[in-house]
Amino acid sequence: MKIYVFGNNDLDIDNSAINLSKILSDHFKDIEFIYINDIDSFSPSEKVPILLDTASNISEVIVIDNPDKLQTNMNTSNHDFDLGMTLKLLLKLHKIEGFKAICIPQTLSEQDILDSKYIISQLLS
Repeated sequence: MKIYVFGNNDLDIDNSAINLSKILSDHFKDIEFIYINDIDSFSPSEKVPILLDTASNISEVIVIDNPDKLQTNMNTSNHDFDLGMTLKLLLKLHKIEGFKAICIPQTLSEQDILDSKYIISQLLS
């Protein structure tokens, strides 16, 4: 199984998913964590990719699989494309059939880590 990890390692408000993936990789040896540094390089091979990303305005780990639940930025140019917009575009182009986005709070707690382990173990079953 592959999990695509998004975020910016240099920004504390955007690196929770990256930090968590490093912890989870010790517990889930059968998962390949793929780090996406640039949204333009995101080209999943699965029809329903699993994503791990940091999200703002949440206090617990959540899973989003409905494109209508994705927040997207106002786009005025191609440089404004974010993950939400990219997923919607991939769905519209039939490059993917769906997705599961595991959203991690910006402030990662021990409970968030435990919740994430549980959620990922549920995705594996």
